[in-house]
Amino acid sequence: MIAYLDASVVLRLVLGEEQQLAEWKQVEAAVASALTEVECLRTLDRLARMDRLSHDELAERRGAVYRTLAAVDLVDVSRTVLRRASEPFP
Repeated sequence: MIAYLDASVVLRLVLGEEQQLAEWKQVEAAVASALTEVECLRTLDRLARMDRLSHDELAERRGAVYRTLAAVDLVDVSRTVLRRASEPFP
């Protein structure tokens, strides 16, 4: 199975949350936007600033993001897609 991973899926894995991707062990190939790394790391930093992660937990979780994404094909995002994604919702 090929899976597209967004930041919420990666964060569920990294944070050990209950609602993880049930089929994760069946995934043969995974794809994610290059922005996924940024989104995950920013979220972890925000959790640490809110005192929901200790310094050690932050370092551990950041490492888990890097390890998880090392097994994923990251797709670059074009300027057009970035512009479109930054527009307000209709």
